[in-house]
Amino acid sequence: MAIKIGFIGYGNMAQAIAKGIVDAGFVKPSDVFVTDVNLEKKKLARLKMGFMSTYTAKQIAWTADVLIIAVKPHQYREVINDFKKKMHKDTIVVSIAAGLTIKTLESYFDKPVKIVRTMPNTPAMVGVGMTAIIPGSNAAAADIELVQSIFASFGKVEVIDESLIDAVIVTSGSSPAYVYMMIEAMIAGGMNEGMSRYMATRFASQAVYGAAKMVIETGMDPIDLRDAVCSPNGTTIEAVKYLNDNNFDFIVKNAMKACANRSKEMSESTN
Repeated sequence: MAIKIGFIGYGNMAQAIAKGIVDAGFVKPSDVFVTDVNLEKKKLARLKMGFMSTYTAKQIAWTADVLIIAVKPHQYREVINDFKKKMHKDTIVVSIAAGLTIKTLESYFDKPVKIVRTMPNTPAMVGVGMTAIIPGSNAAAADIELVQSIFASFGKVEVIDESLIDAVIVTSGSSPAYVYMMIEAMIAGGMNEGMSRYMATRFASQAVYGAAKMVIETGMDPIDLRDAVCSPNGTTIEAVKYLNDNNFDFIVKNAMKACANRSKEMSESTN
């Protein structure tokens, strides 16, 4: 029997997940149900992806085996109040929100609910996402395994303790944005040396992709991989020295700390 997956909210992250599961062949487009207050997003889901997007939140909650809530954290309570009475007792509810703990999510329902908190990232859209999974107290082993299978269809998954959620957000959930900034700076540097934007984008993005793949596939420490590129008195060592002299490591770690602090603030304000 085919698994039916529903999305309440169809923003960037929901679109990335939905595209990921369909591209991976985990579900057919006709088994994906989408609703959003934005009519253009519903139209996009229907016309571009072939999803079922004429259903209300209540209807999707009644239909879906796995219900992914993909609205803003402050909207969760209102959205859940709208559909919770129509939801089947066996439906697995998946949260992708920063700031909302399992305890808080469970408190939004009037009955025991199978909740799984997740923190995916947007590379899910191209099949290389990374998702943290936090099981709720009512989620059985089979429920957790199903959610893992969904997110593993378009990337890597890791079951974690909820105490690590801020660390996950800064190193995975939010970090693609920092990497894009690095790539953009590399593109600008290439253009300064005479490349076209198109050519600089190809070289810079492939270099970042290749470097990440080297870390994953060789199992080597990034420090050792960095040192292997740096020949004494060569070109690379000059760039690395400049970055070190200008606190590159310090800037990145403090940017991540700012991200973590905001995550903690969101948790305090919504829980």
